[in-house]
Amino acid sequence: MSGRIVVTGCHGLVGAEVLASLRHLGREAVGVGRQMSAQRPAQVIDLAGSEAAAALRCLRESGRPIDAVVHCAASFPAAFDSAEAVAIAQTNRRIDSTVIDFCHEIGARLVYCSSSSVYGRLDSTAVAESRALERATGYVAEKIWAEGEIAKRLPSYATLRLCAPYGPGQKTRTVLRIFIERALQGAPILYFGTGSREQDFVHVKDIAAAVVAALDRPTVNGVFNISGGRPITMRELGMLVSRVIADGRVVVRAADRLDPQDGWRARFDLSNARSRLEWRPEMSLEAGIAQWAQVLKEQGDALGAAL
Repeated sequence: MSGRIVVTGCHGLVGAEVLASLRHLGREAVGVGRQMSAQRPAQVIDLAGSEAAAALRCLRESGRPIDAVVHCAASFPAAFDSAEAVAIAQTNRRIDSTVIDFCHEIGARLVYCSSSSVYGRLDSTAVAESRALERATGYVAEKIWAEGEIAKRLPSYATLRLCAPYGPGQKTRTVLRIFIERALQGAPILYFGTGSREQDFVHVKDIAAAVVAALDRPTVNGVFNISGGRPITMRELGMLVSRVIADGRVVVRAADRLDPQDGWRARFDLSNARSRLEWRPEMSLEAGIAQWAQVLKEQGDALGAAL
């Protein structure tokens, strides 16, 4: 691609890494965010607002042709089955509609960051992208709708179903961040329920590599699972964090709290991304945990975190 690449959600975990990776590769990448940031300059566009379409057209006219859009912008609910999730889904639909319309209008390739949550509850079988999606509501239903609109309307697209992204730029206190913070403070690592729920964490650098692979193959359309390729239970995750950060000295035990997703699996077939995008995850979970822990120590964030 010789033209510009627009990256929405450029202040978020995934968008920031994608933008940095593209610029490191010498690509002309333009970040779009909801607000100005001194650390990460961007084009300020509220993609959910009434002026978003006009603002994107102005962006198009301000420089070289736009060949592709990497769409990372989205709002996230604290829980998928909440009233908040319904309101957030409406916002995300406005955002996604604006971006899809823009790509359709200018003929740009779209790389869309979707979510593995569209699969619902998984069993021990590795799920492929061809699996029929169940009915859903709120945030998940909107993701399914957007995936369908993209496949129906755009001649060039790649939808990436991301599973549990993580990395040093993540501000949300996810389970992995909390485990790392507790290990750095020497506090017991507590998992909910039996600790049997799985996640398959994928480092943000591996996600950025998948995005680049999708951009570099403009004739390869489809949906792709993007995960770390290493499902791990919450109990196992706690033990791994303890080993990586504290040589196993931090205690890992059950909290007095149920996990509504106890026993859920997170196993994804990555063969489609391997064969068609020539992508595979490179960052080991051990290396990613160690990297994040080091950044948190340097920033002083972990030692003062409320546990």
